[in-house]
Parts: sequence; C-alpha cells; structure tokens
Amino acid sequence: MMMGEIRKIARLQIRDFLGIEALDLEPSEGGTVVSGKNLIGKTALLQAIEVGLSNKGYRTRPIRNGADVATILITLDDEPPTTIERTITRGKGAGSVKVMRGATTLSSPQAVLNKLFPSQLVFNPVRFCKQSLADQTKQLLSLIDVEVGEAEYHRLMDISDGTVQVDYTGHPLLVLGAIEKVLRDERHGIGVLARKQAAVAEELAAEVPPEFDAAAARAVDVSALAAERSEIDAHNELRRQKMLEVADLEKALDENALSLKTFEEKAEARIAELDREIARLRERIEEERRNATDKEAVLLAEQDKVKAWLDAPDNMVRSSEQVQAQLAGHTQTMRDLAKYDAAMEAAAERDKLKDQYEQFNARIEEVRAMPRKLLENAELPVEGLGVDEDGNITVKGQPLGNLSDSEQIMLSVQVAEAMAGDLKLVLADGLEALDLERRSEFLDRLAETDLQYIVSVVDAGELQISTWTASADEQ
Repeated sequence: MMMGEIRKIARLQIRDFLGIEALDLEPSEGGTVVSGKNLIGKTALLQAIEVGLSNKGYRTRPIRNGADVATILITLDDEPPTTIERTITRGKGAGSVKVMRGATTLSSPQAVLNKLFPSQLVFNPVRFCKQSLADQTKQLLSLIDVEVGEAEYHRLMDISDGTVQVDYTGHPLLVLGAIEKVLRDERHGIGVLARKQAAVAEELAAEVPPEFDAAAARAVDVSALAAERSEIDAHNELRRQKMLEVADLEKALDENALSLKTFEEKAEARIAELDREIARLRERIEEERRNATDKEAVLLAEQDKVKAWLDAPDNMVRSSEQVQAQLAGHTQTMRDLAKYDAAMEAAAERDKLKDQYEQFNARIEEVRAMPRKLLENAELPVEGLGVDEDGNITVKGQPLGNLSDSEQIMLSVQVAEAMAGDLKLVLADGLEALDLERRSEFLDRLAETDLQYIVSVVDAGELQISTWTASADEQ
C-alpha cells in the first residue's frame, strides 16, 4: 500500500465482540448511520472499528459472554485489497493483529495502521459541537503545530516581580497569552506608580515659591551666620558681666562711705569721753582718711575705666535681630530646597516609570504579534483558524465562542478532515445530542467531504444500518 493514498473501509466483519455475536457490514463510501435503542450494539460497532485499527479503546471485557475469542476483520477498498484482522483471546491481553495486502503479509502491522488511523487523534465531531469552549480550544490548539523556545519565553517574561510564574509546558499560543496577561498586569502596576509619582512631584513643586532659586539656596553658608550669632551672644554676655562689676563697685563705694561715717561718729564720741586718747585717735582718723581717700581713688579709677569701656562705640549693645531674621529665612529656604529636591526626585522616578511603561508596551506588542507570526508560518489544518489578542481561538476572525450552530458544525467537520489519517474515516457516537435540524446539517456537511463516516444515533427501534445522502431526510 502506498502511504498518502485515500482508502476507505469496504467491508467490516465482527464476531463475538462486546454484545455483537456476528455482523457483516459493507459501509457506504460516504455516510453510514447506525440507529436503534440503547444497549443494542451501536457503540460496540464503532468500538470494533477503533480497536481493530488502533488496538485502543478496549472495554474491560471485550469478548462476548459465552465466547473465548473475538475477531474483527476490516477490508479496505484498495487494489489488491488490504485486510486487517484483530484477534482477541480471553486471558491473553490485547490480542494480535495481522495486516495483508492481497496475499502478502505486511511487517510492522501496527505501524502501518497508525499511519492509516492516528488513534491518538481520534476525533468525534458530534462531541466537539457539544464540548465546552475550553475543551474545544484545547482540541483545536492540538492541531496548530508551532514552537517557541523556553529561552524566548524567559526573555519575554523579564519582569521585576520574580514571584509571578507562567507554565511554559502548555501550547505556545496559550503560553504567549499567559505571558501577555502578566506583562499587562506589570505594565498596569508601573502606570499606577508613575501616576502617583507625578502627583507627588506636582504637589511638592506647588509648595515651592515661584521665584525660588535652588542654586542660590545651596550656596548659602549657614555656618558663617551661626558663628556671627555666637560672637554677638558672647559679646553681649561680656557686657552684662561688666555692668554687674560696675554695680558691685558702686555698692562697695557706698559701703565704704557708710563705714567711714560710722567710724567718725564713734571716734568723736570717744574723743568726748576719752580725752586722753584724742591725740591717738585723731592720728587714727587721719590715717583712716588717707586710706579711705586712696581706696576711693582706686575705686573711682576702676569705675572710670569700666565706664569708659562701656561707653566705647565697639562695646555698645548689639542687635541680633538681623542675623536672627537671616537664620529664619535660611530655615525656610532649606525647607523649600528639600521640597524642590523631593519634587525633582519624584519627577525623575515618574520619568523612569514612564520609560518602563513604554518598554512593557513594546514587549506586549511583540508578544501579541508572535501568535500571528507563528500562524503565518504554520500549516493550519482549518482555514481561517487564528488567535486574537487575548489568546482566544478565532475562526475567520470570529471568537470560537461566538460561532453559530451552523458554523460550529462546519468547523467540527473541517477538524475531522484535518485529523483523519490516510484512512479518511470518522467515527461519531451520540448523534442524538444534536437536534433534528442540526443533525441533518451535520450529516450533509460530512457528505460534502471525501470522508467516510459511520455515526450512531439512539432511537426507539431495533438496530438499523442505513446510508445517508445529502438530499435525503434523516435515516
């Protein structure tokens, strides 16, 4: 058999598989509908084909009760015909398979079958129409074969918050969508900080006087003003001490005068009483007068000296009001300078955050563009399949969740075509899940393809196998 040729099942023979004792069926090249009530063998027929071709999909007990061996024989329509015979023996595991092309037995039979019927991609288009949006998305993404290296993911995820993690093991389009969300969140946080810094800078700048000169404020030498103030305070303290000295000297003079007067009065009294001591006392009086006069001269001289110092122009009381005013002004200047510097720092931080914001804008745009670039180079199994900016699957630009019933059916058929192997076969169980109108539309769509399809539907009757054509009513 040449790989790549389109082949279909010409004949299906089943014996003792599940509830089927014996069945010999020649499916239509197009559509075959298997109908009937529950537990009558509809699903068993589909499972027999899957097991025969893929050796997967077994139930716990695949052999019919009362039998020891189940056989599934599938004959294809090629020339010479290819036959697949799957034998399942009770107690011997999964059984054996033989593939023949005419009278020639092919080697590696399961590898041949895997090419014909890629079981890992078994697709039920009926079930696809009823799946959740998340499951449909997962199914469709499995068809888009694109690759992005982990190093590229790490480059795109270069953000400040190292606690944020993205699972890089998923489909690249989903991973890129997750990365874009993280970048958008990071950019939003930076934008919030930038706006806060801008408000701080504006508020601080408003508190600084319009005519404020930051350079002049930085040039003021406050240490010189402080030294001048200290010198003035020391001078005034010295003057105060000198004034206290003058007061002490005046007091001493008063005490000296009082002492002399008292002494004279006592001496005169004693002269009257003690004539014999008059001469001695008079000499004493003269001596005391001389001493008092000398002391007075010394005291007056010292007093004159202190008064002269106090009257000197350089020793007058000095005013510190001007220096105090300058110091007060400098204090306000320093406050204004601090506000000015804070405003400049906030503005610089705002500009830095703006730069970061723009960098994240560029990276987000890069991430958003990557799915489109990846899809441009990818071999898409479904025409118009894409991904929007939010990482959602789209079909011809329309979100998957917004597709109408008819569009969902069309998509499910297209996916079935894309997932079929060389054996263009679709097995669909549960057709009754669709209403009558959608059921007919689904079968009509399948009939328009090159697919051979076998579908089952539950009704109230006995097992019936019929052929579907696009112009027929529901079988």
